[in-house]
Amino acid sequence: MRSITAITGSLLALVGLLATAVIAVGLRPWPALASCATTHTVTVGPSSNPLTFSPASLTIKRGDTVKWVWDTSGHTVTSGTSCTADMKFCSPNDTNCASVTTSNAGAMYQHTFTTAGTFPYFCATHCASFNMVGSVTVQ
Repeated sequence: MRSITAITGSLLALVGLLATAVIAVGLRPWPALASCATTHTVTVGPSSNPLTFSPASLTIKRGDTVKWVWDTSGHTVTSGTSCTADMKFCSPNDTNCASVTTSNAGAMYQHTFTTAGTFPYFCATHCASFNMVGSVTVQ
């Protein structure tokens, strides 16, 4: 039969090894839980106010996805400022961002943000005349 001192010493050694392992992985013993991404929804042209994004501003975490859902037709989601595309993302599929490809009610477009920063966007058909703009802040 082992003495209580030997058992206590073994347990302390085990706890020490576990603590070292946790520190080695960046204090994330369960990476799958630590990296759970979230999908956030923005309504494009909500029927109650069809020349807006709702919400217009959104704060998310790195790795999260924003899904834009069209409530009314004739809109775009185009990244950039002052109604000028910066080619970072755009509906419907992140290609030809400088062109104006509108989507119809019921359409969906999503983009996953992998870097921190503020990402403004606009509706290319309603930016200049109606200031239909939004932004995503990634922490």
